Amino acid sequence: MKSLLFEPVRIRNQEIPDRFMSSSTASGHAGVGGVSEFTMERCASMARGGVGLVQSGPAAVHPQGLSGPGRVSLMGDVPLDSFRSLTETVHESGMKIAIQFVHPGRFCAAYQESLGRQGIAPSFLGDTPPPSITPNSLAYREATEEDIAGLIESFGEAAVRARDAGFDLVQVHAAHDSLFSQFLSPLTNRRGDRWGGPLENRMRLHLEILACMREKTGKDFPISVKLGVLETMPGGLGLEDGIQVGLELARAGCDLLEVSQGLMSNLWEGTPMRMKIRKQEDEAYFRTGSAGIKNALPHASRTRIALVGGIRSFEVAEELVRNGEADLVSFCRPLIREPDLPRRWQSGDTRRASCVSCNKCALALAEGKPLACYLEAAQ
Repeated sequence: MKSLLFEPVRIRNQEIPDRFMSSSTASGHAGVGGVSEFTMERCASMARGGVGLVQSGPAAVHPQGLSGPGRVSLMGDVPLDSFRSLTETVHESGMKIAIQFVHPGRFCAAYQESLGRQGIAPSFLGDTPPPSITPNSLAYREATEEDIAGLIESFGEAAVRARDAGFDLVQVHAAHDSLFSQFLSPLTNRRGDRWGGPLENRMRLHLEILACMREKTGKDFPISVKLGVLETMPGGLGLEDGIQVGLELARAGCDLLEVSQGLMSNLWEGTPMRMKIRKQEDEAYFRTGSAGIKNALPHASRTRIALVGGIRSFEVAEELVRNGEADLVSFCRPLIREPDLPRRWQSGDTRRASCVSCNKCALALAEGKPLACYLEAAQ
C-alpha cells in the first residue's frame, strides 16, 4: 500500500524507514541493570512488525532517579553487552532503535528512602502536593545546585554509553510525572532561583541537559525529548507555554520532539492513557500541541515532531502526517497488543488497531506482572 506513513524520514544523521515509532514503555522485566530477554524479543517483534523507530524502554541514568529494584540502568557500572545485543537485533530487521532516559524526581522518594537516602525534586511540597498522583513518601528534598550539576553530567555520560552501545538515538523523558515536568510545572516548581519562577527558568534544566548531551556525543548523534506540553489541573502548565518550550528545544538543537502530556491528575482521563477511544474524533488528543510546534518551526528546521496519545486508526495516523501536524506517529498500547500493526496496515488491512484502551496492561504492570495485553485473559 502507498502512503506517507511508509515513507522514510530523516532525523539528523539517521534515516528512519517509515513514520511509525514505539513510545517508550516499561516491560516489567529487567536484567541486572541491563536488558532482559523479554525486552529483547519485544523490541525485535516491533522491528519485524514494521516499527521504523523502536524505543527499548526507560533507563535510569542517576542513582537518585531509581524508583525501584531491578530497573534498567545506563549508569557507569552497568556492562553494555546486553544493550549491544539489543541494538544489533533491531538493526537486523533494518529498523532504528532508541533508549529513553528517565528520572521520576519526587516519585522515587519511597524507594530512595528504602536505600537510606532522600530523593530530589525542584521543590519540597510537604503534605500538600498538587492534585496529581502523589508519592507515598515525603523522603525527598529540594535539589541543590550541586545536585542539578551532577544530574546534568549523568545524562551526558549516559548518552555517550548509549551511543557506544549502538543506539541510533536517545530520548529524555520530560513528560508525564518526570522530574522535568516537575521543574516545568508552576504547580511543583516553587523555587526562587535561576531554576524557578518564569518559564525561561523552569525550562533551563531541559536546555542544559540537551547541551551537555550534545557536547559529549558530538554534532551527528540524534537526541530526542518526550515533552509534556500541557497539564489538565488548574494552575498547571498551559498549552501556549508548552509549545514555547518545544520551540526553544528545537532552536537548541533537539532533533525529535515526541509530544505528550505533562503532570498527570486523576486516573484515567487526566493521563495520557485515556479510555473510551471509540471513534476517530477521540484519537490523537495532543494533536493541538504537535501542530502548534510544527507550524511555528522555521521552514528550514531539522527538528521532527512525533505525536503520541490515542492514535488507533490508519486514517487518523495518515492525516496527521499529510496535514503536517506530525512527522511520525507514536504508539504505546496498540503495539503491546499488536507489535506488527504497521505491517498489517501496509498489507492493505487498514482496520483500526485492535487495542480497546482498557488499560489492563498498565494495571498488570502495577501488580508486578510482565507487560502484555491482558484483554483475552480478562474475558
